[in-house]
Amino acid sequence: KTIHQELGNIIDTTNFHIALLNKEENRIHYDYFFDEKDDTSITLEYDNAGSLSAHVIKTGQPLLVNRKQINKMIEKGELI
Repeated sequence: KTIHQELGNIIDTTNFHIALLNKEENRIHYDYFFDEKDDTSITLEYDNAGSLSAHVIKTGQPLLVNRKQINKMIEKGELI
């Protein structure tokens, strides 16, 4: 929560999450999940190659995008 609050001083953290990848179980667990519409902790199967989380896992790089950038990634086929 502290990371979320501190980052909120620098960038928009309206929708923010921290996820951990369990490679053995092929799952992503969102330990910290804050969304303006939903704030439940979730665990997802990591088989969706078209998600933002999958993109970060594949590239090994952090990702900060806006709606316009997401739309471009969808157009390129990087996201589903």
